[in-house]
Amino acid sequence: MRFIIASLIALIFFLGFFIIDNQEVTEVSPVQFLPNDTTVYLDLENGFASVGKFQESRFGKTISEIDLVEVSEYLDLDPIFISRLEKLRDNFRDVKDNKLFLSLLGSKFSVALFPERTWSPPLLPAGNYLKKQTLFISKQHSFRSVITTAKRLYPKMVERAGVPYGQYRIRRFSIGHDTIAAAFVDGYVLLTMEERLLREALYVRDNAAINLNTNPSFSRIRRNIETSDRKLYVDLSVMREMSETIAAGVHSPREQAFLAELSNLKGFPTAGYGAWRQGPVLRDSLMVEMDYEKILPLTGRMLKNKPESNATLPFVVEDVLLYYWSNTLNARLLWKMYREERASDGHDISGMTKSTREITGYTVEELTEMMGNDIGLILRPSEHEQFIPIPDTALFIKLKDRKKIKEAVDHSADHFKISLQSRRYKSVKYYYWGLYPMENLQPVYTIHKGYLIVANTLNIFKSIVDLMADKEPLSSSIKFAPIDPGFREKNNSVCYVDQKTLLGQFRELASWAGTMLAIQDRRAAAKSKILIDRLINPLLLGLTMYEKSATRTYIDKNWIITEARTQKELILEKN
Repeated sequence: MRFIIASLIALIFFLGFFIIDNQEVTEVSPVQFLPNDTTVYLDLENGFASVGKFQESRFGKTISEIDLVEVSEYLDLDPIFISRLEKLRDNFRDVKDNKLFLSLLGSKFSVALFPERTWSPPLLPAGNYLKKQTLFISKQHSFRSVITTAKRLYPKMVERAGVPYGQYRIRRFSIGHDTIAAAFVDGYVLLTMEERLLREALYVRDNAAINLNTNPSFSRIRRNIETSDRKLYVDLSVMREMSETIAAGVHSPREQAFLAELSNLKGFPTAGYGAWRQGPVLRDSLMVEMDYEKILPLTGRMLKNKPESNATLPFVVEDVLLYYWSNTLNARLLWKMYREERASDGHDISGMTKSTREITGYTVEELTEMMGNDIGLILRPSEHEQFIPIPDTALFIKLKDRKKIKEAVDHSADHFKISLQSRRYKSVKYYYWGLYPMENLQPVYTIHKGYLIVANTLNIFKSIVDLMADKEPLSSSIKFAPIDPGFREKNNSVCYVDQKTLLGQFRELASWAGTMLAIQDRRAAAKSKILIDRLINPLLLGLTMYEKSATRTYIDKNWIITEARTQKELILEKN
């Protein structure tokens, strides 16, 4: 089940993030064949051309060149795991090169998972359930071309006697033990392994009052992603109910625990996703519906924070590697959730609360009351060579009581016998540990502009102060403008990543880790070198084709909306 869920999530972002292309909207939509209680609806424009473009891209070529089976064998992984990996690899290659599949992708391809009906098979085994509950819809010029391709690929395919259904005709085909029901309607080929599913789709086509467009949640999502090249709609409430039913029938503790976690989807009825390609910029939009009356109480309280202007934008210099900000910290609620979860697991946290009081001079509850809801993180390239190649990092937290937080920090330093030294930089007082001879490579903190700022180097602290004084921030940069989803609007969180540079840093870190391992264990070092050289580094290098991305998230009434922009490397087309 975990594989199925993981595959669904991967499919959502794979198709939306990597293989989108603009197409005109057809007069008849696949939605007109789907009932208003459809569980999952996925729609892809110009899938055939998009798959080809992705396979020719740097990341696409990287994936095709990596031999996971060979890497797993070198690493002496479990033979059963390797066997499953081989089967997965072979299946992927079969699908990737399957001419019937590629022809079905065509100019418009949709997949829909229907909800459980009285005639539906049991949920377990899940593979059989999905096979019987799925409808494929492909835009085609003619049905004959699809059948001709199918017969060429599957010589043993036999066409059985068809049957009329209203104004339509259902055609039946047998391949081994499977029977496929098909129809050609309004320029679409409809395919399924359950004829009753096809009959329902044809019935819905003739009765517009019950199709998916009449679902209020879907209609709201559709308005936001109407023009997107890639669309996804999921009825999360049905998916949650399915997972709970499946959890009751599985015996693996891990699978049961995983499926039980899906109960947290309670209160989130539906979700939708859309993706566009606008030149070298990829645009994504994710919408999640909320039902505050059904959401877990503590989660609901955290999600009631209103969007607001981001006061930390002036902290962020243009060459930042990563920047994250959110106004949904609510430390007191997080502590309460943690405490209740640990208690439910039978863990005693009295030792933690006692040690916190001894170290800081305050209880955990008192400390959480001193903090505001804003939290942020900045990563920048290090200006100095370091033993461990990690970026300069700064964490900042909005404060309600600056005086008490200062007392808690000083109390903690005294407890660990840390001698903090203080200095000023452009009138801003800061404190550093004095751990290393080089002043720049010091842990440092300050309380400035209402924020507690903790940094691993003096350089990044100075860059924040300099930026607020006389430099242009990231949000005003001309280079940032094409991927700005609305950082200066009112938001609940924002995130910016310079993926190309950051992934380069990760490669350096992986190389350093391999070197350290070689010093301690030659055999382990040999394995790590294979892992780094044949898997990690190629993947990181391939992903650098997605150079920079920016994301904003905000709450609009009963919807969580995330909008993202990703800048892709510009490659000149071959003549």
